[in-house]
Amino acid sequence: QDGPRELRTPQGTRLSSMNWHDYFTYDADTGNLIWKRRDLRSFANERMGKVWNTRFAGKVAGGKHNGGYYHVAVSGFKTLVHRVIWEMFYGSLMDGEQVDHIDMDRTNCRIENLRKCSNAQNTRNSRKRSNNTSGYKGVTGCGNRWKAQIGANYHNTHLGVFRTPEEAHEAYCLAAAELHGEFSRTA
Repeated sequence: QDGPRELRTPQGTRLSSMNWHDYFTYDADTGNLIWKRRDLRSFANERMGKVWNTRFAGKVAGGKHNGGYYHVAVSGFKTLVHRVIWEMFYGSLMDGEQVDHIDMDRTNCRIENLRKCSNAQNTRNSRKRSNNTSGYKGVTGCGNRWKAQIGANYHNTHLGVFRTPEEAHEAYCLAAAELHGEFSRTA
């Protein structure tokens, strides 16, 4: 799952339609967001603004939370760092659009590692399940043989029953390349 549902600030602004450049700079070397110094007038009082700028301005924004993703809080609401970075480069995401980490490393938020996708595409770019007993993605035991199947277009497609898990996985890999394209993940 890509992250939290649509959030709005107390002023009613959609977080995904905010001008993130007002809050952050992007460090291309690390893939981090860096807090910008904020105008003291944006705080309830000057002292709060000075404290905030001393504590946060120029420092990495956000932190790692549940699921291994980096989140950042803006106007009291958490949002995903990789979504903020995507929107800084390409503009707001539409409802239902997600941002995928190409290398599946949730902490690698470099723009070249991010791509826009649907939920189905994001799911295709995933590792084999933790309860997998064959050792191969898309392969399950079937008596003394091995069954290959792949999910696409909201249903599972049976690819055949094979003598070895390696043969079944080969069938899965061919189908994944054809059906999932650039989002194909076979390991």
